[in-house]
Amino acid sequence: KGHAELMEILRESGFFSQKSIEIHGQFIKPIDLTSALLFERWKLNPGEVDYTIMRIQVKGLKDGKPTSIFYDLVDEYDPLEKIHSMARTTGFAATAVADLILKNKIDQYGVVPPEEIGKNEEYVTAVLEYLKQRNINYKLNVVC
Repeated sequence: KGHAELMEILRESGFFSQKSIEIHGQFIKPIDLTSALLFERWKLNPGEVDYTIMRIQVKGLKDGKPTSIFYDLVDEYDPLEKIHSMARTTGFAATAVADLILKNKIDQYGVVPPEEIGKNEEYVTAVLEYLKQRNINYKLNVVC
């Protein structure tokens, strides 16, 4: 909780800027400093495991009634494959879409933003099934 707000503050404050600034006669890109500081602190030490806990919430009308749809995920480091949860949940989602492209299932060309993938029920179902095969399971809950 609060991650998105913190990232927005850093972005709005210029910490992710690619434009070099001069400090005491030295030129540096703010993103380089930010990366050097944060990645060192966020790095997992040997033997540490990670968890991914995520909730996707969608609100709108379904059949004319106010509806909330939740996709909940709890994932953890895979000790057998030695793959961290963050790598599993992001990497496998990306390869799920690549799999759709390789199977000629995506009928759009050029850059297809993730939002467009999410609007197509067939794509979403395929991605969720791909993830499920890798033991990444989203729990669906619909509240009307």
